[in-house]
Parts: sequence; structure tokens; C-alpha cells
Amino acid sequence: MHLHRNRGFARNYKEIPIMFTDFNTDERIKAIMSDCSVAGMCFVTKKNLEPEADVFIETDTSSSGGRFPMAGKGGVRAEVMWCKSLDEGLRYCVGVKFLKKGR
Repeated sequence: MHLHRNRGFARNYKEIPIMFTDFNTDERIKAIMSDCSVAGMCFVTKKNLEPEADVFIETDTSSSGGRFPMAGKGGVRAEVMWCKSLDEGLRYCVGVKFLKKGR
């Protein structure tokens, strides 16, 4: 199921609870990360996000085992690349790209 041959970076597949802040609304929202790489991640949430939206993602270091880019660093800023409806719009699968500091 998680076989993607065109990936630029290896993915870690593990469901981990995260929180993200939508910079457009300052709303903090719960989500579940489904996969992560050094360049980005995919997560499932109840909020529909528009491509190019800025978000700030946080995770509990103990939940991630310190293996993910944002673990232990207070979080990471990311750009929404795509958002796909699941369950007839009850949940959304969101793909984000991590942004470098200073952007």
C-alpha cells in the first residue's frame, strides 16, 4: 500500500498524533501523521486545507521516538502541497513540504 516509486526521499510509515496551526486562522488542530521524510509528511485531519497554505506542525518527542525532523525542535513550518478528501469530506489526507528556516 505504501509503495511509491517516484519518491525523492525515503519515508517512515507510522501513525503519530500531531498538532498543526493553520497560519490563515491561528487555529490549532489535531491530526494523525501517516508518513514522514526529511522533506515533508502526510497527515490525516478533519480540516480541509488549501494548497500553498502555511502550517506549523508539532509532535510529541516521546511519541515519535525522536526520529522525525520536527521532533525535539519545537515544531516545523510547512507548505501544503495537496489535500485529498477521504470519507466523503469527513477527513482529509494532506501532503506538506517542510520549509527551510528563514522562509
